[in-house]
Amino acid sequence: MRGGGSGYRTFREWIRDPAINRDDWLFHLSTLFPEVRPKEFFELRSADTIEPDALAAPVVFVTGLVYDDECARRASELIGPPSEKLLERAGRLGLADPEIRRIASRLVVLALDGGRRLGNDYLRKQHLEAAYQYFARALRGNDI
Repeated sequence: MRGGGSGYRTFREWIRDPAINRDDWLFHLSTLFPEVRPKEFFELRSADTIEPDALAAPVVFVTGLVYDDECARRASELIGPPSEKLLERAGRLGLADPEIRRIASRLVVLALDGGRRLGNDYLRKQHLEAAYQYFARALRGNDI
């Protein structure tokens, strides 16, 4: 981060500066680009990188896990508390990591089940099928 004419500072130095106010902090937060950014809606960053005919997959995944109470509870139990080691492995290895692949496969099953339970008011059958086909390709060799 750029300091007041004195060069660069670490984030730790910047945040401890007594001159930093709420507006500075809110501006900083607006520059972050996490995978999911909650606003009045969920902004899914990875949906920007997926081929257009597969856009149902991230929508079905998030909708099934977030809006179906049973799936939300079961997903939370499956994932457990935040783990820096697991997050680091997920970023480095993705689905090549057996534990990440197992968790992802189980989350997909939960999301599809939740999406089916929510029904047409949330997700159409063709979108559920498109998501299933996408995840079946992505997780080939795993039960979904």
